[in-house]
Amino acid sequence: MITQTELANMRISANAPMTREEILKQLIEDDKKSAEYLAALDAERYYKRDQDIKAHDFRKSIIIDRVINDEGVEVDKEVELFNPNRSNHRQQHRFLFNHVEQKVSYISGREPSITVDGAEPSDDGTSGNEEWMYQNELAKTTGAKFRRLLLRWERKASLGGKAWVHHYKDKDGNLKQIVVPRTEGIAIYDTVHENQIVEFIRHYPAQQTTARGKAETITVAEWWTEKEVTEYISDKNGNFTISKPSRSHYETVTYVNGPDGVTQVEKSREGKNWGRAPFVEMANNSDALTDLQVYKDLIDAYDLVASKGTNNLMDFNEFYAIIQGFGGDAANAIVKKLEINRAVSVGAAGAGNNVTMQQLDMQMQGRIDWLKQLWDAIHYFGCVVDPSKDSIGNAASGISLEFQYSLLDLKANNMITEAEPALVEYFWFITEDFNRQNNTNYDADLVSIQFNKSRVTNNLETVQMIVQSQDLLPDKLLLQAHPLVKDADQAYKDLLAEREEKQARQREMFGNFGNHDDE
Repeated sequence: MITQTELANMRISANAPMTREEILKQLIEDDKKSAEYLAALDAERYYKRDQDIKAHDFRKSIIIDRVINDEGVEVDKEVELFNPNRSNHRQQHRFLFNHVEQKVSYISGREPSITVDGAEPSDDGTSGNEEWMYQNELAKTTGAKFRRLLLRWERKASLGGKAWVHHYKDKDGNLKQIVVPRTEGIAIYDTVHENQIVEFIRHYPAQQTTARGKAETITVAEWWTEKEVTEYISDKNGNFTISKPSRSHYETVTYVNGPDGVTQVEKSREGKNWGRAPFVEMANNSDALTDLQVYKDLIDAYDLVASKGTNNLMDFNEFYAIIQGFGGDAANAIVKKLEINRAVSVGAAGAGNNVTMQQLDMQMQGRIDWLKQLWDAIHYFGCVVDPSKDSIGNAASGISLEFQYSLLDLKANNMITEAEPALVEYFWFITEDFNRQNNTNYDADLVSIQFNKSRVTNNLETVQMIVQSQDLLPDKLLLQAHPLVKDADQAYKDLLAEREEKQARQREMFGNFGNHDDE
């Protein structure tokens, strides 16, 4: 964690003050050596099926041999043996991919409910107080694009321990967002104990064509503060220079009618800033650990045991032949005939020629039992639901399903605890942009987030519970739990409108039952 105090100390070093370019180079170099950065790289590799087993060569073996060194002393020395005839199959099992996708789909597979405290609709659901209007404006920003962004944000936080959403404006002035993974960002906080980001360095590789037409990889860096951003590029030695001078976070453009009275032409541009670095952090858990760190050694062991077993099966046939009484060439021919025909003629009886088949015991059961134990350990410490369990597909009761999801709930709730305040801050930028454009005064602190977990459930039990909870809990809360409801906000609006329509038909058919006409 880098704080403003540490950054200030670098700038006023007692030995020699560092320039901003020198500080930028050192920060990026130090970050790439940190344990957190390396753990994020490992998780990204494993998610993309580039696991450690891929670099293992089963044709090579290391033994310790006693040798005489140049001084005539007998010493132990590592000797590498290489057997090109050995099989070298390496099996990668994508546990991390499955587990991360299971978690993020469980948390955000269903659209989260975004509400504003104090929002009250009218009787027919078509209007309401100011908070209700604010909630409707937020609902316009939480469609399919938002859900895709949220899933990517959670996925990158799971792999990197933390990830950020960057708010920016395109050339037309529209507010956009992208996800910045842990391997491309360095956050600078106000103090060690606070999580307020005051400055942010985003860095990523890019291709640059040299004067001779040769492409080389450079690093592009953006240093964001509360009021401005400065862009840098590196040379082949990693030294940075400014590529674009400091500028505001974004610009507002004023257009007027052109000479033809119709075409819009640009009149002026005005630089604006958010008053804070436009990056919102979501941590994977309270310690910002990656999902892989918990059980990487178990996955590596599973890959190793499974790969070694496969290679042994390829190298050692189920049967092998003991051939007596034939020359070398004849023996080779017999082996080929056995492989192809499963039979061979060995000549007349009593000629002394003989072929004996022996079975090789591979001791597979012990390997299978060990892989099963590793499988269970990976799913247990990975805190996920094991889909291979028979109870998942046997119409289990609600209590049984709760037990199956207990570990996944534990891991998901740790992320949700970090995600809820992150989303509130995310909607601060959405709200601030809307307020600036429409002269409103909506308060992002009133936003509440509720994640609607997506799990296998006993729908009959769930619906019965919802029916029994009527008149005890708010209708909107019950709609969020209903298995048929995907968008609780829209379902609530439809429910209010349908009730108003039914009441109108009743008044038309039976009168007002003694009430006033407007009731």
